[in-house]
Amino acid sequence: MQSAVRRTLVVMSAAVDQASTFSQWPSQFDNSLLRNLRAEPLERDAYESRQVIGAHYTRLSPTVKAPRPALVAYSADVAKDLGINPDDCEGEDFLRFFAGTPPKEVECWATVYGASFGGRYGGQRGDGRAISIGQMHGREVQLKGAGVTPYSRRSDGRAVLRSSVREFLGQECMHALGVPTTRSLCLVETGELVIRRWYDENGMETVVREKGAVGTRVARSFVRFGQMELFAQSGQLPLLRELLVHALDREYPHIREQTGGAALSTAEKAVEKAAEKDVLSAEMVLQLFDEACKRQAKLVAEWMRVGYCQGNMNSDNSALGGVTLDYGPFAFMERFEPYYNPWDGGGREYSYGMQPTAAAGNLVCLANALAALLLSPTAEGGMGGHMEGEPQGEGEGEGTGGPTASSLSEARERESVLGVLRASVDGFGETFQALHSANCRAKLGLAAWDEDAQAIWDELLTLMSSQSAQVSSGGGVIRGAASAGGVDFTLLFRTLSSPQLLAEAALEDVDASVRALLEPAALDSVDGWPEDHLGAWREWTQRYWRRIVAEARPTQEVFAEMRAANPKYVLRNWMAAEGYEAAIKGDYSVVRELQEVLRRPYEDQSEEVAAKWAKRTPGWARGKMGLASMS
Repeated sequence: MQSAVRRTLVVMSAAVDQASTFSQWPSQFDNSLLRNLRAEPLERDAYESRQVIGAHYTRLSPTVKAPRPALVAYSADVAKDLGINPDDCEGEDFLRFFAGTPPKEVECWATVYGASFGGRYGGQRGDGRAISIGQMHGREVQLKGAGVTPYSRRSDGRAVLRSSVREFLGQECMHALGVPTTRSLCLVETGELVIRRWYDENGMETVVREKGAVGTRVARSFVRFGQMELFAQSGQLPLLRELLVHALDREYPHIREQTGGAALSTAEKAVEKAAEKDVLSAEMVLQLFDEACKRQAKLVAEWMRVGYCQGNMNSDNSALGGVTLDYGPFAFMERFEPYYNPWDGGGREYSYGMQPTAAAGNLVCLANALAALLLSPTAEGGMGGHMEGEPQGEGEGEGTGGPTASSLSEARERESVLGVLRASVDGFGETFQALHSANCRAKLGLAAWDEDAQAIWDELLTLMSSQSAQVSSGGGVIRGAASAGGVDFTLLFRTLSSPQLLAEAALEDVDASVRALLEPAALDSVDGWPEDHLGAWREWTQRYWRRIVAEARPTQEVFAEMRAANPKYVLRNWMAAEGYEAAIKGDYSVVRELQEVLRRPYEDQSEEVAAKWAKRTPGWARGKMGLASMS
């Protein structure tokens, strides 16, 4: 069952029947969210920034202006999954729709949610520039950059072409890498100018006018941890319960099938089947949380495998479905740094190496939200803490002067619920470690993971990071500085996957083999590396190769496994810049070229493609604000 769930996370289900014409496509919408959740009563300006109470979403239409829309790129396979003929993606109707002007009869909405920052709840947030336009075939479609909503917090609700190109390519790259993610349907330039703060040629922040864009993203749902937190923190437990029912149907329908019969009371079993979908038991909630923990473990383990850093790991960026969501200050790490974070605002707390800890912290926030529902009295909209099958303790303590039956039962129920939640959070760590270890084993091409394998891995990361940044005279790392002996994460592991470096002959000339490993990945000439550092690399490679030889696996078998774990192509920040800078000038060919390259990240592709896109950070991009780091 778990393998089937994991496949569902990464691969969309089979293509559906296509609409005969694009104009008929909206007729396929089946908006369960609008039917089953609460809309905000529109007694005021729908677009005015405000605190929204008693509702899950606000109905509104996109307000983005697109005076001169132009299609930058689209994904044919996502279009097919949505029932759109790819040939229609280059038509005028498609362009107008996804530039932010859907037909008037299309119902659109924006949702409200909260957010925690490093475990500290920060109040209401919401879809500040994302507007959903429909649900169909088990997917929700959302326009990003579609205009102002009540949750825009006085911003303009727009998106710029620069960041939209990054998100479009980022989602497509992650999908091809096998990492759970939202998907991109298309990217449209609007022809509108948007005011933003960005960097000038000297790396100084300034106010600029940038080209606007609307991106269309797709997922089973966009339910976030922060939505659960909002309704728990504000005491709106009936809304939290309703949201969980919706989330079960969208993200975890198998849970209802597995537990629904057992969870229904005799009276509930007598009602019509349609009404059974509104039933929510404590078992369902606890199983949902346990599976959410496992999905987060899988997600973060895959991030670590491909060198991805989310940058901003606030809880509103954590999807309940366990996919990568909201590609803001993200980056694929180039020079290896254990605490790399492309976003200054994320710091060490949200850095590459701390992502498992940050994810666990967000799961604790989610657990607290669910506990509020599970432990609150039913009269207040909660679930009373009762778990099906537990003894209710009739008669306990009666007439003895001791605890009442009710108080003892409540205490047991509370500890039982909290114990299950804690066990699931602990299970996240165990699942992550098992998956991460399996990924590390595959990246090294080892047959088994044991203490010796762990030591080989740890020593390698120490070597990779020991010369990965210039250090000031005061001992601090110079942020954005060119490396002093650093290595590229992706290139090193891909080079390590070469058959010539896995053969026993590599031990016959260690110096030559070490150079063959390091030179493609070194950000500076290996000739300038300190001799003691090169000596440490020689010692590591001998230990590693002896382990490979001792395991005696067929070289091609090892090679194939390593290549499947170590991509050759990822979306590097400088690559994204090549794409969006060309697009800003009206040339979309680079974005489309990158889209095609990133569709096959594990293949060698042509020598021309490899020379152009599978290479170290160019000199012009090293230390450049907006690429090396961003605020």
